Amino acid sequence: TTSSTKAWPLDGTPAVASEYVIPVTHLQDFARCPVCYRDARRFGLSPARAAGSEWREEPLILAGDLGPMGDPRARGSAAHRLLETVPLSEWGTPALQLEVALSEQAWAEGLRPGARETSEVVGRVSGFLQTRFARACSERGEGLVQRELPFLLRLQEGGSGEPAIFLKGTMDLLVEEAGGVVSVVDYKSGRPTAAGLLPYRFQLSAYALAAWELSGRRARVRAGVSFLSEAHPEPCWDEALPHPEALAEVLTKQARALVQTLIGHGPVTLPSTSDCPVHGEQAAADAPGTGA
Repeated sequence: TTSSTKAWPLDGTPAVASEYVIPVTHLQDFARCPVCYRDARRFGLSPARAAGSEWREEPLILAGDLGPMGDPRARGSAAHRLLETVPLSEWGTPALQLEVALSEQAWAEGLRPGARETSEVVGRVSGFLQTRFARACSERGEGLVQRELPFLLRLQEGGSGEPAIFLKGTMDLLVEEAGGVVSVVDYKSGRPTAAGLLPYRFQLSAYALAAWELSGRRARVRAGVSFLSEAHPEPCWDEALPHPEALAEVLTKQARALVQTLIGHGPVTLPSTSDCPVHGEQAAADAPGTGA
């Protein structure tokens, strides 16, 4: 997360840098449980392993290879690649025509024709590309639809002893719509749970803020998730997202706290809403107005 040196050198002395570039996923892990994030950085563990959760190594995926297709994460990566590379002109076309286009693109991406996993990936992608939203994207045209769009968002200016802090990530799909509306869609390979969009709100908040800044702070931004395993994966919009200015304030505060944790300044406190399997109950007990 630092721009130059590792955050936790071997001698245990925290590193200090003039600027920090924080991935969205890192800030999300920190917001969920700062204690687990701190321990993960110190001991080289994933936050899930630091929390004692079920953990396994990420599959090795080489350049040009979509990895072990039996792994759900590899299939998710394959679906993202197809959604990024299938020509926009094919979005919303009849099912048979779309199946031909997807099969050709899957072959180009190295997916094995006829394999069950390949059919599953193609089916999920086809479901999204036949939605009303996908057809509308095709009508908007390439100039107004951006796929796998990276961003680097400045949250804090540097200077006067304070580091510059940036948030980086990639938006799966950004669409400039009529009436000054910008829509951001994040693809998820699974199905929604009873929690709805709540587990994805942090990511959606970061993407919504990035889209708002990219628009020059003029657009009305909506952000949502398309669950690709659903029969009709129209995007589900998070109507509870605060205004981007409020999002900026919250994300900047969390990013500043993360940096302070990395360089060893100040106590590590838990949010009262933490759902960490190890520290969540502790956070709730320590919240104001609880306990004896």
